[in-house]
Amino acid sequence: MRRYDTLVVRAPRRTGLGLRDAADVAQVTWMRLFEHVENIRDPDRLAGWLVTTARRESIRASIRASRVPLDDGGPDVEALGTGVAADAGVLQRESVEALARAVEGLPDRYRVLLRLPLSDEGLSYAEIARRLELPVGSIGPMRGRGLEMLRRSFGAADAA
Repeated sequence: MRRYDTLVVRAPRRTGLGLRDAADVAQVTWMRLFEHVENIRDPDRLAGWLVTTARRESIRASIRASRVPLDDGGPDVEALGTGVAADAGVLQRESVEALARAVEGLPDRYRVLLRLPLSDEGLSYAEIARRLELPVGSIGPMRGRGLEMLRRSFGAADAA
């Protein structure tokens, strides 16, 4: 843990999580390692496994945070005297839903390719290439094209 703790905490911070959420993600990442330690075959790849797991957990934490109930029974936003928009949670949830719809609109291979690295299976590029029956060297460029399709679909949605 001493060797990789900074790495594990830095990954969620780079995805935009605050210190507390990053600490929570780090704790979950260490728990995942404990749960899957028997699956670690190459200790030299442990750092990459930890970073990938931390990023995935960061995404999950961000999605969970975006699921804000419309009426949580808490104090009225105006009564708090803050500059926070009352609809910030709704807007964030709508963004997540828009992303999910955009991913669903991608061709099958791109949709699968963008989802596989985020699965709980912790697949390597070689395993993803095998599943999609593609050369390993084409996974990165194809993933880039899929992400560009997503960017364009959001650009078209913003223009409409």
